Amino acid sequence: MPAGKKRDVTTDLLNLGKNLQSVTEDLGSASTEKEELTSEVMRTRRALDAARKELYEHSKRHQLMDEETVELNAKAVKKENEVVVRGNELQSLENEVVGLQEELEVVKVEREEALRSMEADMTVRDNLMGIISRAQREQQVQMHDREIFRRQALTEAKSAAAIKQKVETCLEMNGHLLSKW
Repeated sequence: MPAGKKRDVTTDLLNLGKNLQSVTEDLGSASTEKEELTSEVMRTRRALDAARKELYEHSKRHQLMDEETVELNAKAVKKENEVVVRGNELQSLENEVVGLQEELEVVKVEREEALRSMEADMTVRDNLMGIISRAQREQQVQMHDREIFRRQALTEAKSAAAIKQKVETCLEMNGHLLSKW
């Protein structure tokens, strides 16, 4: 081969070697880059899997929270209904209390009237007891006086009987004198 061509071939071979070396370096860089990209893809896939798992857990938590919200809303409605019922019961009890207070006032008035009536009855009773007591004293005085009068009457009757006896005795003894007149 001619020397000029040899040189061209050597230069070409050198250039090809350089190109091959450059391509090999580029392939090494590409392989490193591929490994880095593969690594990045794997990290991204793991992150995506973790994000999917987290999204699933969030979705599940959100679903549970929705169910709890529905349950809490149902409980709230039930509690509101209970509050309304208790409010109605409270209003009913308040009305009943007002009615009982009014009835208590009526009973107080009736009690006061009964007390006044009882006081009047007690006064009448006390007056009657006083009258009865005076009547009993008067009766005792009268009974005592009757006893005295009865005794006096008995004494007088005995005296009269004695006098009568004396008069009869005297008449019998002196009856003949009287017949002359």
